[in-house]
Amino acid sequence: MDEYEKLLAEAQRSPATSDFLALRQAYTRSPLFNPYLNAASIPMALRRAVQQDDQNLIGAGLQRVLQEDYLDIEAHIVAYNFYRQSGKITKAEYHAAFARGLLASIMRVNGRSFETAFEVISIREEYAVMNALGLRVTMQRKATHIGKNYDILTAQHPQTGEELDFYFNIDRMRSFWGSKTPKKDVPTPNQ
Repeated sequence: MDEYEKLLAEAQRSPATSDFLALRQAYTRSPLFNPYLNAASIPMALRRAVQQDDQNLIGAGLQRVLQEDYLDIEAHIVAYNFYRQSGKITKAEYHAAFARGLLASIMRVNGRSFETAFEVISIREEYAVMNALGLRVTMQRKATHIGKNYDILTAQHPQTGEELDFYFNIDRMRSFWGSKTPKKDVPTPNQ
């Protein structure tokens, strides 16, 4: 059992007391890490099932997403709502605690500058943070600052209309491509 599997098992036993920052960092060092996993197809199918309120598809979709990537914040939020509506409060609270732990491990800083950027391990984490802040992304751009790579997401404040920039350090995602030899049919970020 590698470090990631050990920390994941601990978090699954007790999400309220787990070190989610260490868990996420260990995941990036594990052979299972792929920041582009579930980038579209499975989560989109899960979102459609939620929109259609299809309980069977939601349950199956959750199982599939979490089997592929147990650190998917959105899946834990969907699971919380699914189990709460199903009356399975203990399971709902478990997934709520897992989602809170993952988000808290990212949102230790305010993300409003290069110096206080959120460190993320997937694009999906960027959007989970923005959703948690109640913001809708209006623009995304890339930047490099002092040798580090960033996504800068712009959102409009829902009450004031002010445009706000949030900075995400994406070095862990970028290092994925440095540690892998892309196959012919897998596009690199520069293609």
